[in-house]
Amino acid sequence: MSPVGRRGAGHTGDFGRLLAPGRIGGLDLPNRVIMPAMDMNLCVDGSVTDAEIDHYAARAAGGVGLVITGTGAVSWPVGAASMHQPGFSDDRHIAGMAKLADAVHAQSGRVAMQLCHHGKVSTIDMANDRPLLVPSVPVPAMDLSTLGDCTVDELMGLANASGGKMPTYRAATDDDLDEVIDAFAAAARRVKAAGIDAIEIHAAHGYLLSTFLSPGYNHRTDQWGGSVDNRARLTCEVVRAVRAEVGDGYPVLVRINGHEFGPDGGITAHIAAAQAVLIAAAGADAIHVSANAHDPFANFTAGPLPDTVAAYRPIAATVKRALVAAGHDVPVVGVGRVLPEAAEDMLASGDCDFVSMGRQLLADPDLVAHLADNHRAAVRPCINCYVCVEQNFFDLTPRCAVNARLGRGELDGVGQADTSGVRCW
Repeated sequence: MSPVGRRGAGHTGDFGRLLAPGRIGGLDLPNRVIMPAMDMNLCVDGSVTDAEIDHYAARAAGGVGLVITGTGAVSWPVGAASMHQPGFSDDRHIAGMAKLADAVHAQSGRVAMQLCHHGKVSTIDMANDRPLLVPSVPVPAMDLSTLGDCTVDELMGLANASGGKMPTYRAATDDDLDEVIDAFAAAARRVKAAGIDAIEIHAAHGYLLSTFLSPGYNHRTDQWGGSVDNRARLTCEVVRAVRAEVGDGYPVLVRINGHEFGPDGGITAHIAAAQAVLIAAAGADAIHVSANAHDPFANFTAGPLPDTVAAYRPIAATVKRALVAAGHDVPVVGVGRVLPEAAEDMLASGDCDFVSMGRQLLADPDLVAHLADNHRAAVRPCINCYVCVEQNFFDLTPRCAVNARLGRGELDGVGQADTSGVRCW
């Protein structure tokens, strides 16, 4: 029985839609809450560790419908953003993934792993003097002037993964893209072999697939650029290759940018909607609609981690309408600082079919269980302080201002602190 079934079955309060069961591909989910991929940087040499497993098992124990792990590199360490992220490029990584699957299943949960090639932000390639793979050169410049406000320690932290080296870029060739497609398919095979319940292909957030989708980055005139269909070709070919590898019924989610805050001429909701139709036709079982900023120093709180509640709701609704109009019965996952009340309303309005709660679930792994128990007031709120993601910039494990146990033993029972000698003022 699921954690939600154990806690408060039949008592859904004001969250009946959010706590209702759903289905993605051949996978039944106990509710409509998904934990999106958020990097914990707890892997060692590309392999999942016990600390990483504990983090996701804790969210499964708290009732989350589907847990998606932090993004991993299909060609690891090539195309990787960190030496501490999951790798999918070798069979030796399967054992850790299998242990993760077993731990989540022991909590009656379901788990997906996110597959990625990091393209223009592959800091491990940068550190090893490998040119970064992009659709076109030159790559739009960023305004880095704000780095002048950083301390020396902060600047050194920002250089942790890249070794302080500056990027060089190379426009991908047909052979490069064939290798990328094959790497995604091989990664999917390993993930499925490990007993993981689903995969998510990362085609958002400025990584390789998203730059091919974007008219702001992709200025090619060959079969990989120009029209919407051509720019979507790489992502669609990846989806087809993955589908051929994992077979029908195995859930394949695809995360896309519904909007780009820069570069000039970037993805808009209507472009994203057209791409979503193509990706669904290629075999995707769900479309996860996020957004991204080209310049994180200027627009990070617009995308991908907005400070506005339900920031991407209209974008998800636009994508959903396009899929329905095209005859694709493919669920849409909405994200973007989604709080429980906003989530319920988004689902009720048909703007999306599932919701992702990221920072909310870092703050409180038991969020879903609290809602199922009619204890909304018990949910520990994310205060939107961005302390968690700050650590990602330094290639470290996220911390949380309201959850001191994030990333360290959240699944274990811990006794109450001794406060007998503490005076309250």
